[in-house]
Amino acid sequence: MTSITQPVSPAARARFRQILAAHPGLTLDELTERLERAHDRLSAPLVLGYLHRCREVRKDDDGRIWPV
Repeated sequence: MTSITQPVSPAARARFRQILAAHPGLTLDELTERLERAHDRLSAPLVLGYLHRCREVRKDDDGRIWPV
């Protein structure tokens, strides 16, 4: 499991927040499809986990991700 202190770049967090603000309610797969950089697609679970632990996003029972 990843620690909340593991570095997640501010730029990556900003890209994810921007996409979720424009398209709330995406699933992880849908969000990953919208990412342009291969590194962002690979790190999507790590970044989303970080944002979730920091209470910046929430995930509903259907797996949809919402900005808080």
